[in-house]
Amino acid sequence: MNSDTALAPAVQSILEAARERAGGEDDVDVDARSLPDALARAEADG
Repeated sequence: MNSDTALAPAVQSILEAARERAGGEDDVDVDARSLPDALARAEADG
């Protein structure tokens, strides 16, 4: 993710909380996933 990409407030809050935990000095690295695919999987799983 680049610095030009705005994060949703909820995502920003999650990342800030993760940084405050022990070991939170390191960068948080996550892989982007498709929201429609995730929702379809969640629906299929009930």
